[in-house]
Amino acid sequence: MLATDPPNVDGARENRARTIRDGDRAAAVITRFARSLSKKDATIESVDLNEATRELIALSLSELQRNRVILRSELADNLPPVAAIGCSFSRSF
Repeated sequence: MLATDPPNVDGARENRARTIRDGDRAAAVITRFARSLSKKDATIESVDLNEATRELIALSLSELQRNRVILRSELADNLPPVAAIGCSFSRSF
């Protein structure tokens, strides 16, 4: 984007911000996954499947857009939480 004539500075800034945001999301998912593998930190937690799904979609959104994939999600209302070992999907991005 910066090599074009004229340089697309706004596009480069947006790309940088998206890369940082996606990196932070990936780091959070990896941290939770690694924590779930540690026996001393293993706990059973209540997980909202809709929130977990939204988080995973947000994490992969850039890749979906890059590949021109259209994702339509239909999440059920009022799902009961499920028990999961060592996962926490309560962090907002």
